[in-house]
Amino acid sequence: MALGAPLVSVCEGAGGGTCSAEAGAGLAGTSVAGDPCVVVGEPDANEVTVKCEAAAMRGIAVAPTSGERFGQAIVGLPESLAAALVGAPAAAGGGKLYTLTVMPGGLFASSTPVGGLDLALMGAGGSLGGRIVATPATGGAMFATSSHVGTSARVAWASLTAPGTAVLRACIDDPSTPVLGTSMALGRIRGDDTPDLALGIRDPAGMADRAGLVAVYDGGMLPDACSAPTVAPFMITCPEGLQGIACAGSGFGAAVALGDIDADGDDDLVIGAPFAAVAGTLEAGAVYVVAGPLTGTPAASNFVVLTDSTPDQNAHLGAALAVPRTKLDGTPRGEVAAGAPGANAVYVFLCSGLGTDTPAIGPRCIPM
Repeated sequence: MALGAPLVSVCEGAGGGTCSAEAGAGLAGTSVAGDPCVVVGEPDANEVTVKCEAAAMRGIAVAPTSGERFGQAIVGLPESLAAALVGAPAAAGGGKLYTLTVMPGGLFASSTPVGGLDLALMGAGGSLGGRIVATPATGGAMFATSSHVGTSARVAWASLTAPGTAVLRACIDDPSTPVLGTSMALGRIRGDDTPDLALGIRDPAGMADRAGLVAVYDGGMLPDACSAPTVAPFMITCPEGLQGIACAGSGFGAAVALGDIDADGDDDLVIGAPFAAVAGTLEAGAVYVVAGPLTGTPAASNFVVLTDSTPDQNAHLGAALAVPRTKLDGTPRGEVAAGAPGANAVYVFLCSGLGTDTPAIGPRCIPM
């Protein structure tokens, strides 16, 4: 799916206006009164813009203090709770989170600071809210966010049951994984009803060759206080040599996503390696998929590798990942969507080759 001129600019319309620098740094889908909407972060302007499909106007929310980089990260929330959770990692004291509330009449948008995490994650030089992931939960949503200070990082897991009110459920501060949460995903990968946390890890010692790992933490066994988990995560390493792809320098774990791709009821894990060389093409990028449920570190034979059949140099396929749900063959399942910013393109792999998600299921396996 090549990207040319935008179908609609969120920063333009009945309300006028143009996009500021860094518009789109944060991006999320949500709904307001049942109307599908997109929330776009403009951290350089310290604001977010909301544009809905049916509404004639835009809504803009601005952080109360300048320079917070409000909108750098955004994640949509259940409509009954709020429109979105917005990160402001440069806010004084180590960063902040806000809930975004949008009223449909004229799309009036306002933000409320989220309490309950400050003591756990704030600190001089911290960046709370630089990355956020969320999943619906009974009575609200569960979310995870990271805060980085130099080469150390903490990841908080919390529940949100009302705008502006978070309850800290767990906090990971593991010295054995110094750059924790460079990418994050929440989902049910272990086969039970508790959401699990997948975190991309990059060791500073391995930065030169862009080495990476993915850690999958059991959501029911995380520590209450900020400390190393007593139950070690599954450490997933890049499977060397699949389709001739070398792991060194691949950036394995730069992006992660969870979703039920093979329609078996369990989430599957998608991992980006945007700097991988494919068929001799440098930094073309690749995407790895491993089926859930996971009961331990998966063997290399359990991975599927997705690449562009005609790779472009420096495309960086897998730099961003999502698993949107479709019903193209009548069965609700997730599809692997991967960004390739170096090629100005997004790839949607309608047949991952995982389980029953193969060309044998019929016409839904079409290229995009």
